Amino acid sequence: MGTHYITMVRHGQYDRMFGDEGDLNPTGQLQAVLTADALRGQRFDAFLSSPVLRARRTAERILTALEGVTIRFDTRIEECVPSIPPAMAHWFGENRPHINGEHTVICRRRVQDFYGEIFRGVSATARDRHTLIVAHGNVIRFLLAHVLSPDQHAWTNMLVYHCSLSRVMIEANGDPMVIGVNDINHLAPEFRSEQ
Repeated sequence: MGTHYITMVRHGQYDRMFGDEGDLNPTGQLQAVLTADALRGQRFDAFLSSPVLRARRTAERILTALEGVTIRFDTRIEECVPSIPPAMAHWFGENRPHINGEHTVICRRRVQDFYGEIFRGVSATARDRHTLIVAHGNVIRFLLAHVLSPDQHAWTNMLVYHCSLSRVMIEANGDPMVIGVNDINHLAPEFRSEQ
């Protein structure tokens, strides 16, 4: 019936000591392996990933479990902060002063551009389409919130764990629907993390 299914995976846990350039730590490597196992054998028509190291490593691990698809790296889904709710402005000012209004506008525009290109329906007569995306917590939350609410700050009301699976279904008419958020059933409790 021409439905577009999008599966989003947050990258695995990483070594935060190196900031945004941190690689997956041992827990993150195992999370990526378990996620690859959970996705093994599923068909994806497109595979998109942030080029940031922790996302790239997660995507590369997942790719080992898939057939017939290659990774396309997309800078529009690099980690960023798409908005700063007024209640969080003071915290960002003290802890992340480089994240300001200009940063959030640029971030929001590029993630919205990605959404507009990727989160589309397919023809009602076409076969179903399956897209896999490996990205960052803020980006995934913003994409999910974009489906659910016009409020640009709604993304801050969600939590997505490392290597969690979140899914969106887009009908042939273009109507999106969130069908799953933060699925971590493939991760043993000791490998569930969000920081």
